[in-house]
Amino acid sequence: MNLKEFFMWGLLVITGLGLTYVKGHSDATDSLTLKQQADQLVAARQLEVERETTQRALSELSLNWKAQLDQTSSAAAGVVADLKSRNISLSVQAADGVVCRTLGGGGPVIDGRVPIRDEDGQFLIGEAKRADLQIKTLQGVIRTLQGGSK
Repeated sequence: MNLKEFFMWGLLVITGLGLTYVKGHSDATDSLTLKQQADQLVAARQLEVERETTQRALSELSLNWKAQLDQTSSAAAGVVADLKSRNISLSVQAADGVVCRTLGGGGPVIDGRVPIRDEDGQFLIGEAKRADLQIKTLQGVIRTLQGGSK
């Protein structure tokens, strides 16, 4: 066996080993790529399910808020009617001069309170109910977005 044949056989063996290494590396890379793609698909599906669940919860909160908001004016009227039936009147505290001008009295007023009209009382109670409802709904949205329960 001469040097030329020995060199050719060596080159052939090295080429075979190199091709084997490249094929193994390529196969490993392909299998890792497929595994990563499958993991990404699973993660994307899970995110989509979580997004749909969150969106459903937010939609439910929104519908509930809207239904309760539509009832606030009738609830405020009910509160004012209930107070009136129990002979409780709504009033605000004012300065003595304002009370005297409002009530038409000439002397000092002890408690300094001015009665509120029923319409104004309904408006104020309705606004308070709407504000409470808004806060409760926003707290529900925050809990939902943080992953908690309603």
